[in-house]
Parts: sequence; structure tokens; C-alpha cells
Amino acid sequence: MTSCWPTRCNRTPAGQRNAFTIVESLAALTITGVSVVAVIGALRIASDATDRMRDGHRARLLAERRMVALLQSEHSPAGGAHGIEGKFAWEEKVLSGPVRGVTEVRVTIRWSHQGRPRTFELASLKQKAGPGGG
Repeated sequence: MTSCWPTRCNRTPAGQRNAFTIVESLAALTITGVSVVAVIGALRIASDATDRMRDGHRARLLAERRMVALLQSEHSPAGGAHGIEGKFAWEEKVLSGPVRGVTEVRVTIRWSHQGRPRTFELASLKQKAGPGGG
């Protein structure tokens, strides 16, 4: 029979370990930290892209709404009109068209995203109302 001293009974045979070394722990923490930073950066980029796309979609909807109103109106304002809706500045232009009896209608939406100017423009042709327009 072998006697077991309290300090020797729980030891593992030589060459085997029960825990990670400090170097292994630091390497694991470093890898985890870099991974967390990468994920946070990817989320920020995705959030920025979502905001940019949302603004572009809202600008497009505003331009389409203004264009429909212009095309359906009996008398378009001579020269055009402008205004602001939320963060978007809009401008309508009514110009003489490429042929007699037709006018060119343009709607331009301007806004800023992270300090950078953005623009969306929509154009169409409209038959003039009255004797000259058919």
C-alpha cells in the first residue's frame, strides 16, 4: 500500500496539465478582443449603409410624389417651385420641352448624409393643356 500525502494525492502524472498557461490565456483574450472589435465595426458599416439606403428611398418617394402632383395638375407653376420636407430640400422645374406642346418637368431632391451632399433627380415630359397642347 502506498501512503498518500495531501499535497501529492491530487497531482497528475508528469507531462499532463490541468489548466491553460498564461500565454495561452492571453492569446485567447487577444483573439476574442480582435473579434469583438471586428464585429462592432461591421455592425457600424451595416447601420450606415441602412441609413443611406433609407434616405435614398425616402428621397425617391418624395420625388415621385412631387412628380405625380405636377403631372396631374392642370396648370404647372411657371418656372417651378421649391420647398423643404424634413431633411430633404426639393425643387420643381417646368421647362419648354423638345417639341411644341410638350413641357419638361424635373424634380430634384437634395439632402446631406454624414456631411456629404446627395441628390436624386426625376424628369418627365408633359403635354401642355390648352389650344397649343392638344
